[in-house]
Amino acid sequence: MIIDIISGLNRTAFSGGINIVDVRDVAKGHILAAEKGKTGERYILGNKNVAISEFMKMVYKAHTGNEKIFIPKVPTSLLKGGTYALSLWADRISKKPPLSTPVEVSYASNYLYVDNTKAKKELGLKFQPVEESIKDAIEWFKANKMI
Repeated sequence: MIIDIISGLNRTAFSGGINIVDVRDVAKGHILAAEKGKTGERYILGNKNVAISEFMKMVYKAHTGNEKIFIPKVPTSLLKGGTYALSLWADRISKKPPLSTPVEVSYASNYLYVDNTKAKKELGLKFQPVEESIKDAIEWFKANKMI
């Protein structure tokens, strides 16, 4: 998602939300679960729940330093229609996979939020701020010539 936002492939937000977590925090969570976790228990290793539009603003701010960016929000129904048309185009004309599909839009427009209270309480898991994680990810993508 970060690459798509920075490259301009994704310029609009839509309904829905995600949970952001740094992969390094997830790795720490696995180690802590092995050391301190209770047998048979499950721990959510997610960090911060954010709306898609908020995530996009966080990425733009980390990339450009600009805090005031307008991100248009597109209704989910319009996105589904657009991705349906792209799917037809892909199937019949371009013969390449579409950028997205109606099924993907339906899933992504949900608020995919989680609660990490148990992991923090029972494992002692601490998360780094997601803003730092986003900056680090952008730097990694740049270093690896992905953006």
